[in-house]
Amino acid sequence: MSPRRTSVAPAALLSAVVLAVLAGLLAPLAPASAATSPAVTPAVAPAVTPAATPGRDDADGADALHLGDDAVHARTSGTARAAIAWRGSRLYVRETLPARWDWSLRTAIATWNASGSRITLVRTTSRRVAQVTVSYGDTGGAAGLATVGRTRGAFVELSSAYRVADATSAHTRVEVMNVLAHELGHVLGLDHTTTACSLMAPVLDVAGCGVVAAEHPGAYGCRTIDAPLASRLVRLYGGSPRVAPRGWCLIDPLPGSLGGVDISVRAGGLAVTWRPPTSVPAGSLVELRLWTGDCAQQPVDVVREFAPVSAGAWVEPSGLDSDCVTVGLVNRYGLARTLTGGIVSAGAVAVAPVAPAAP
Repeated sequence: MSPRRTSVAPAALLSAVVLAVLAGLLAPLAPASAATSPAVTPAVAPAVTPAATPGRDDADGADALHLGDDAVHARTSGTARAAIAWRGSRLYVRETLPARWDWSLRTAIATWNASGSRITLVRTTSRRVAQVTVSYGDTGGAAGLATVGRTRGAFVELSSAYRVADATSAHTRVEVMNVLAHELGHVLGLDHTTTACSLMAPVLDVAGCGVVAAEHPGAYGCRTIDAPLASRLVRLYGGSPRVAPRGWCLIDPLPGSLGGVDISVRAGGLAVTWRPPTSVPAGSLVELRLWTGDCAQQPVDVVREFAPVSAGAWVEPSGLDSDCVTVGLVNRYGLARTLTGGIVSAGAVAVAPVAPAAP
């Protein structure tokens, strides 16, 4: 039984007083900027603009992806619909997408596997074992395309337009994750729902539905599958529906603390040294934030400097003459586990650890 393809439209010890001032260094970290990084480029805007992204319609907002015509139904004869549910407790998925989309596919699969049904999506590299293939494809202008339910030759296709998309962008990674999760939902046997903001809705508004938010850089909404959708899957495969708690999940893990940090004043300005860690998540770098005036209030125009993790040292550029500084190891989206803060006074620097704001 083979699927019939239909047309598709397609971010030193201190006195009590100084400690209080250091509390002002807790300003939330914004996504790292690539302006001064000599080695690792942090997240930048998606390479594919909203107008060029497949399946997107400005009439519904820049982040609205249209997936209403993305399903290919298999049929037996005439108008008889083929069986939907897969047999067994495992469904083997083989991908041919480049490694840069690994997070998106891995997260999409993990999301369905955590929904409480008795079927588990399992990644495989074996052509012989695979029941579903995930690849780029000509999706006719839609963001993705997939077969629906149990069928020989089942597939998920991600629009070839994503070949040029920036896979380091938080927005794009989450967008592709949702597209792949939506299409895998079809493969599992689910059709579209009329519920707004459901993963299986024909229109997916990543920003409007709170999947991503500017105030939570480097994170996405944890609840990708809602209760009604989990229940629908359980009706097909048995089990007990489960949903993720509401909140924000990190895309990239937070790097560890930056050890051996020393901040001092030299003739040319501030000098910062640290002990390079032996291993950090991909995209991590050392970020320094510098400003003058009130150290209890980080200004909007704070100066951001970046250094490769392996450098072990940084010297303040001529002309900055900063009074306040934070230094820490951040992931590609500018998020840190811990920071070290410093206040310059009378040619010396008072240093203390600082806990960054939660993502």
